[in-house]
Amino acid sequence: GKYILTPCPISYAEEQLLHFFGQLLGIAIRADVPLPLDLLGSFWKGLVGQPLDPEQDLQEADVLTYNYVKKFENVRRAVEHSESLSISLTMCALCICTF
Repeated sequence: GKYILTPCPISYAEEQLLHFFGQLLGIAIRADVPLPLDLLGSFWKGLVGQPLDPEQDLQEADVLTYNYVKKFENVRRAVEHSESLSISLTMCALCICTF
């Protein structure tokens, strides 16, 4: 699995680990030593200032949640479409009745 940093309160030990991670990254970059870090793309995007892509980044971080969000979007579209169709049919029925 990939690792993700969450924006929540951290303990002193976690803060020390992040500090160490920063030192390790800095040394590796200065010494031109590649580190095989399996971190999410959103982490690297944030590090280099690239814009995030919410859909792609969510899919990469949590496929299950991404699939649920997609299902909810599909249900919402289906409901909106059926409501739109219902309104159109009602309007047509009213038009037919007035003639």
